[in-house]
Amino acid sequence: MRLILAALAGMLLLPAQDEPNWVRRSDENTQIVIELLTKYRPERASEFSVRGLDEEISAPSIDQPERFRHDAAGAREELERRRTTESDPDVSEDLEILIAEVDFNVRTSDVNQRILLPYDNAADIVFYGLTPLLQEEASPARHQEAVVRLRRYAGMEDGYRPITLLSEQVFTAALARNPALLGPMKEAVDNDLAGINGRADEIQRLMTALRLTGWQEAFARLKTQLAQYQDFLRTTVLPKCRTDFHLPPELYALSLARAGVNDPIDQVVRLAHQQFGEIQTSMQPIGARIAKQRGWPAGDYREVLRRLHQEQLNADTIEPLYRQRIAELDQIIGKQNLLTLPALPPIVRMATAQQTEGLPVPRTIPPPLLNNRRERAQFILPLETKGVTLRFDDYNAVAAAWTISSHEVRPGHELQYQFMLDHGVSLARGLFAVNSVNIEGWAMYSEWLMFPYMPDDAKLLSLQFRLMRTARAFLDPEVQQGKIAPADALRVLRDDVVLSDVLAKEDVERYQAMAGHSVSYFDGLTRMLAIRHDAGNALGARFRVQAFNDFILAQGLLPLDLLRTAVMTRFVPTQR
Repeated sequence: MRLILAALAGMLLLPAQDEPNWVRRSDENTQIVIELLTKYRPERASEFSVRGLDEEISAPSIDQPERFRHDAAGAREELERRRTTESDPDVSEDLEILIAEVDFNVRTSDVNQRILLPYDNAADIVFYGLTPLLQEEASPARHQEAVVRLRRYAGMEDGYRPITLLSEQVFTAALARNPALLGPMKEAVDNDLAGINGRADEIQRLMTALRLTGWQEAFARLKTQLAQYQDFLRTTVLPKCRTDFHLPPELYALSLARAGVNDPIDQVVRLAHQQFGEIQTSMQPIGARIAKQRGWPAGDYREVLRRLHQEQLNADTIEPLYRQRIAELDQIIGKQNLLTLPALPPIVRMATAQQTEGLPVPRTIPPPLLNNRRERAQFILPLETKGVTLRFDDYNAVAAAWTISSHEVRPGHELQYQFMLDHGVSLARGLFAVNSVNIEGWAMYSEWLMFPYMPDDAKLLSLQFRLMRTARAFLDPEVQQGKIAPADALRVLRDDVVLSDVLAKEDVERYQAMAGHSVSYFDGLTRMLAIRHDAGNALGARFRVQAFNDFILAQGLLPLDLLRTAVMTRFVPTQR
């Protein structure tokens, strides 16, 4: 405990003298969860910026799930004890976050052990265990610790066995115990096989570039072990792989929970179907007005959207237009008293060619929430060059800039992150509260908040994006449940939502490869609006939009069930 507390002392967002007392007290509680997680996967210490564990490695074993759940029960008991005696509401909320994190990890361990064969690519464990220690900016001491960790991965230190052998033994023992357990997806194992040699080459390159000593023998042994591990994957793992992307209900429920979706999925699906039709109905008169204003013959929203998407931004126009839109949104926010704006303007820049090639859409790059060194969120715009071809036009339509700026910048992601950086973030919220529902819930709410102030063409594009997120909320679960075929889901997105063929295809692939995540946008907006509605009902004429939005932002990345409690028990009474 003392080791981790000392190592985390430099992770504060604010200087120690400026950091709120509740953050310091909450961070002490968070060490319980960090110790639990790093005990079974020491490599995660780098993720938490914890020093002192760089020589330790994972040791897979068939009884590890039971041992983890036993230790987790003790950690939870201590967190619960502290929660019952805690009087500070912020610290108490963070204890709820930590208890939920322990519970989710226990649930994940239990479900995976009962349903899945324990496949964890040993090459990835080695690669992600070594590369953080081998970065040029890391200290020389960490470089040498990478050599020790490498020797342990290769089984060359007393008390250690090769990580590849341990991974093989865990898989074969579970298979012998229960041959009916589901294997990993074949595509994932194929990708692992294809990447193992590249992982090894990168480790060799980094160690050579740093001119380290004493690693060559261990690396040569590891290379041999990885070659044998590849044979094991081909002969033992691949025959047990599955090709059907449909998840068993328990695994799909786990994916939804990981994204932050806690509402019953059947309830979410029914509401999404209902709102999908309602949004389509509201789009028709707006489309008709736009068609009349522009002299277009067809007023159906689908035809108007197709015409609007032909008006594309290019490398010369995209940055000036987005800067103008963000400035206009700031003016509206201030004039309408919607929330308190930060003192600093947002950072807006063109993406690099590599960033554009990876994901050619306007988007916000989050700042580090922990160990932050005055870094801020950055809103980047895709760079269209001769060497980079934008894969789809959906996000580069001129009229889309209003809603994208609202979602990504003001008052969306960028403002949410900046508010947190300005006010300080506890480890619990920075490490364990982040999920897609509370991140995207605020961004979707931001679109909804700015919608009344948009011109008609921007309103139609904004409703199109909302229609897409609403469609995801019933297509993702229905594709997983086998109620709709991927090809039919593709037609809904292409014909009714009017997405480009490329974006529609990518969305359907997401329902298979990242099951559950797509539901988070709709679920987050639904729950945010419900919280605002209930607060408004409770306060009546005393409800103030700016006070409500500032309170929401001040909570940081608080899960929405805890956010609702905070609003009703802390915000509402103060407004009365």
